[in-house]
Amino acid sequence: MFANKGVKQDIIIAGKSSGKIVTITPQAEPVYKEIHNLARRGNYWAQITVNALYQLVSGRLHQNNIFIKPGPVHRGGEEEFVMILPGCKVTIEKQSKDVFKIVYFAADAGYAELQKSDGSPGIYNSEFKKGRGWRAKKSKKNGNIKEIRGRLVAVCDSKYSDEQKAVQSVAPHIASSHYSTEVGEAHLRDTGFDLHFTPGGKKIGGLRNFKDALHPLKKQDIHVSAQLLARAMFNARNIKNVSWIAEFGGSAVLTQAMKILADQGLTLSEHNIFLFQPKTSQSEILNVARRLNINIGRNLSRVSPINIAGALGQPSATINRFLHEQNYKVGQAIGDGIQFSALLTTGAGVVAVVAGAAGINIGAIAGSLGVAGATAVPALGVFLQALAKATPYLKKAKALGDAAMTTAEHLAPKLHDKIKSKF
Repeated sequence: MFANKGVKQDIIIAGKSSGKIVTITPQAEPVYKEIHNLARRGNYWAQITVNALYQLVSGRLHQNNIFIKPGPVHRGGEEEFVMILPGCKVTIEKQSKDVFKIVYFAADAGYAELQKSDGSPGIYNSEFKKGRGWRAKKSKKNGNIKEIRGRLVAVCDSKYSDEQKAVQSVAPHIASSHYSTEVGEAHLRDTGFDLHFTPGGKKIGGLRNFKDALHPLKKQDIHVSAQLLARAMFNARNIKNVSWIAEFGGSAVLTQAMKILADQGLTLSEHNIFLFQPKTSQSEILNVARRLNINIGRNLSRVSPINIAGALGQPSATINRFLHEQNYKVGQAIGDGIQFSALLTTGAGVVAVVAGAAGINIGAIAGSLGVAGATAVPALGVFLQALAKATPYLKKAKALGDAAMTTAEHLAPKLHDKIKSKF
């Protein structure tokens, strides 16, 4: 008789017939309904959100899930979580008897329109235009890659200010990863490739961001980008021989995306992965790669002695492969061990040579190529000066040239790509 009939009850949105019950508060329901309607109309970011919420029915909410940011535990024993999804953050309570309650939606009303614009995370189709170079255009296929057998997809670092700068820098890396050095970009310019772009303007991983390098799955500000990549990978599952090539810190985005798919029990046995100068843990990506049954070639990555974070990850990756891959034999492990020793030796040699540097100015060389001179890339200038001083002591001119180009590639990648394009 004293019951307040005006108080609205929580609404069950999933799990009525089987699995865990998922409810939502009356305050959060209007936003959920709008997102649900968008999903029905084919909006792919809304579909990601709705599917993630439906996964709660199977009890897939755990602190190890990269979507989840743990919150406080309340007096009644309820645990609070924040689920980070494209365009929204959803506050969820895990209640007694494994009932999940959606408490609050913080949605970005303009997210759908933003995803159509340039500069947003997702898949871009990349083509080489004569006289203009590489150009990237947002995918018109709901964030999917082109349905072409053997398609190459680059997953870039978040250091680029926009997708056009990203594609111009990434193209040489993809070419050298997939084709021989002699072929270079020639074939890639004919076929084009897809680019998964992550905005941010800051590098991922490496020595300056060593915490991210060691724990790429915990980097929260790339979660949304990783979810979009995971969706693109899932939708491309029936395209044969797709290669996902991560460059620099893009290895973290690829690692997260692969974990999302692996956690759903999916496989990509017809696809391949490769890492160009990875800046995050190679062991982490190996672990999720095996769960996905994705193909790993004889070499998982290409790492130079100047990429210290990548070089330091080599031994653990070698041990990881030896322990878990039947086709990775003792001889291959020894070979990779020798390669790692060579990296250390080369790196030590670089330091020793640079220590005694003095001499020439490379400004004229760089200026003739139309890029910044030695003053803009002082580390490269010092190194090339040292090489010039050491030239009489080097038996092979090729070793000199290779050392210079390897160093240029990492200390001044734009200058490296410009020089390489001239030959």
